[in-house]
Amino acid sequence: MDKPETQSEVSPRDATYWLDELAAAQSRMEDWYEAANDAEERYRDEDKLSKAGVRLNILWANVETQKAAIGEDFGTPQVTRLNMPEDNGLARHVATVWERAIDAAVKDTDDNHDIGLAVTDSFLSGRGQTWLEVEADERNWVTASICRVMYRDYLEGQATSWRGVPWVARRHFFTRDELTSECRLSKEDAKNVPLNITLPYKDDKTSSVERGQEQFKRAEVWEIWTKYPEKARIYVCIGYKDKVLRYDRDPLSLRRFFPCPRPIQANGDESKPPLTDFSRYQGQAQELDRITNRIFVLTDTLRRRGVHDASIEELADLANTAENTTIPVQNWMSLQQKGGLNKVQEWEDILPTVNILAELHKQRDSLMRLIYELSGIS
Repeated sequence: MDKPETQSEVSPRDATYWLDELAAAQSRMEDWYEAANDAEERYRDEDKLSKAGVRLNILWANVETQKAAIGEDFGTPQVTRLNMPEDNGLARHVATVWERAIDAAVKDTDDNHDIGLAVTDSFLSGRGQTWLEVEADERNWVTASICRVMYRDYLEGQATSWRGVPWVARRHFFTRDELTSECRLSKEDAKNVPLNITLPYKDDKTSSVERGQEQFKRAEVWEIWTKYPEKARIYVCIGYKDKVLRYDRDPLSLRRFFPCPRPIQANGDESKPPLTDFSRYQGQAQELDRITNRIFVLTDTLRRRGVHDASIEELADLANTAENTTIPVQNWMSLQQKGGLNKVQEWEDILPTVNILAELHKQRDSLMRLIYELSGIS
């Protein structure tokens, strides 16, 4: 149909419908994307001496603490016998073989690393996702590695629960060669697909800027797994409405069809966009930054400074004199007549600043305890 009202009416080659679905899903996530980007920038904190002054990166500390407790050690596989048979010796040996086989398979991949990255995403952006990448070589040897999908590279159809999600999608950035190999396009068809994304790169040589731009251009391709109108995997490219790049009917025959699990979502469920943990204490973190910057500024002013009688020139070197050392004074009698050392020089009183710093440190400690309560670290 030219204007399908439901997914069951969608033509298998209708790229426009799926591009509209992707655009609608991205629009639902815009506010979350902004919050997740703010959290990521705050976590990285690359500009530590910014216009805001010195900051205390409480978000980085919280995320690293949670990662160490949850996202780094996934334990070891364990195979148990569901029904204890009479011949417990054979069953026990079979279970042991399975455990060792699974353990060897896990160690031969980066699955734990990618799962750990997805867990970190859930702490930072509020949602983490992984994807099953199934590949077969010429000998039909199949591998199924787990790949982490960044939060901006994953979309799903509108639903109130994971069971009702109609489709999931993952973004790729393909070169023309990858359009040929992954989407099975001919070289002529691949030339018609726009390369609408330029990957970040740094090139200080103006003579090679144009060459660099062409070299880093990619096609923004979305891999969509949809349940309707039939179970299928579809590849579409942003800005290319002529047709879908590739259409495969249920290519893996997975039990639950989708090649990804339910996303790790820190807050809420699939019915609404995720929430970042940082948004729950962002105001307190900003106040913590202000207090930390004040402590830095006031600490910098804590210097031993004073004034002295200009007629006694030797006093200018007194502050720099080494320990257990005296300096000669030419006019000793004049110094005594003026009342001694305490009468010809006076030091700045830094006690008020010290008291302010003590109070700021108390406020900062109290604010950090509040953040720990809000974030659950406590």
